[in-house]
Amino acid sequence: TLTYTYQVADTCGNLLEDETITYSGSDQTAPTGTAPQGQVDVDACVSAAETAVPFDAAAVATNYTDNCAGAVTVTLTNTELTGNDCAWTLTYTYQVADTCGNLLEGETITHTGSNQAPIVFDTLPPTETLLVSSCEPLPTAAIITASKGCGDVEVYVDELRIDGSCFGNYTIERRWVAIDECGNQTVSDVQLIEVTDEEGPTWNEAVLPQNMTLQACAPDFEIPAAAVLTATDCTYDIDNDADGNFRLDGSLLLQIQEASNGYSTLNGDPFGVVGTYLVNDYLYTYAPGTQSPAIPNPLPEFDGITFTITTVDVSENGAPSYVAPSTFGAGFRFQNARIEITFSNDVFFTVNGNTQVALRAQSYIEYSGDGNILVPYPNVGSHNDPNLISSTSGPYYLYNPNIFNPSQPNLNRVSDARTIYGGVGTSVNVEHRHPFVTGTGYTQIFELQLFPQQDLVTFEEEIVAGSCANNYEVIRTWTAVDECGNETTHVQTITVEDATAPVFNETLPTDITVSCESVPAGVVLTATDNCGTATVSFTET
Repeated sequence: TLTYTYQVADTCGNLLEDETITYSGSDQTAPTGTAPQGQVDVDACVSAAETAVPFDAAAVATNYTDNCAGAVTVTLTNTELTGNDCAWTLTYTYQVADTCGNLLEGETITHTGSNQAPIVFDTLPPTETLLVSSCEPLPTAAIITASKGCGDVEVYVDELRIDGSCFGNYTIERRWVAIDECGNQTVSDVQLIEVTDEEGPTWNEAVLPQNMTLQACAPDFEIPAAAVLTATDCTYDIDNDADGNFRLDGSLLLQIQEASNGYSTLNGDPFGVVGTYLVNDYLYTYAPGTQSPAIPNPLPEFDGITFTITTVDVSENGAPSYVAPSTFGAGFRFQNARIEITFSNDVFFTVNGNTQVALRAQSYIEYSGDGNILVPYPNVGSHNDPNLISSTSGPYYLYNPNIFNPSQPNLNRVSDARTIYGGVGTSVNVEHRHPFVTGTGYTQIFELQLFPQQDLVTFEEEIVAGSCANNYEVIRTWTAVDECGNETTHVQTITVEDATAPVFNETLPTDITVSCESVPAGVVLTATDNCGTATVSFTET
């Protein structure tokens, strides 16, 4: 309060005294200033964000002044923390008051950060080179774990096949890839697995032809017909040559799309058993380099063999799932689903396909069943793409581990992630997963192919003459050769011999005693041989 006291005088000096004027007022202006700049790229887990960059009221107050030069007080009114360990935002909201209670409200400081701690393997992955026969299963990858400051870390086995001189000779480059929930990766040093095919095929027959000796010209003499031997090799060659339509050479197309008769869950068909069909009813060959004309090609070795198609919905969290005919015309396209094909007997099969244009981030394709081969498609299989993780030793999969952004679905995709899965058995399954509601892609089975029984065996027969026409050997040689040139040989020797002496036709002369002048003339004898004529020679001493 401000009071002025005064007097009023006239010209004669008369006074009016103690007159007053009173003013009242207060400080009604809030403090002024600018919020301090927040920190950016703070290295901290989201759970530790408030500890890493705490709110310091005293420090903040130094950025504000009062018009009356009085003290100011800063009070935190709200704390908002959003995001995760990959990227978080911490916003402090506060007010500034002077000593009169004037408030500057809604002031904010915003900090940003993420967990930047390195991913560390808990145990170092192995790096020693392994030597393996192609007839043995590939060594199972060591189970490796990894961790970082906070958050989960998944470790995947990434394997790349490098072809050698033949299909059974190759090198596997194996690495362990640790990936956190933010998509950051740590990749181990490489472990080499050198695979060599040095073993020949094995005979399918339990009993092989044995050596024997036959008596020539015996009543029941007959050289048995040569046995037909077959052989199996542990390496099933998948031809890495393909025509202009990505059709593997030497294969027979099993038209699973035709068999399913337009099956599509998009048109209301349910997931489950689609049907069971005869292989020979849907077995075709194509003219090289074309999709048509298709030529029916049933083979006797597939007589009576059936195949069953089953579909399974594997979607999660509301992601779409469907199975429909493929765009290629011989298989299926599907999303968040599994195609199961089972045969009633063992067959040599391959299944090939790819994703829609590319394998999008977080897409996962797994092959299972009786196959034991997973290789890139000829000339277009991008298994060495840095955004792709693939396993060639089982479980067999392709995976793009990058963070998926629905608004940019093609970011970090893997182009032409085409592959071939094959082997011998009765079961082949292909599963696709991409757990997002929008911006998802699909995968396709282009073709399911069957291969005729491998003809690995050649046969040779040689006759080796003996001391006479009826003494000789029949040498039979079966040779099975695999794709790498390894041989397995079986030899059967049939010895034919004439061990039966000729028989005289006449009664043979007996011993007699006579005087010198009475020695009779020698008797003329003849003989018969079981194998033909016999020559009788006569000597006298």
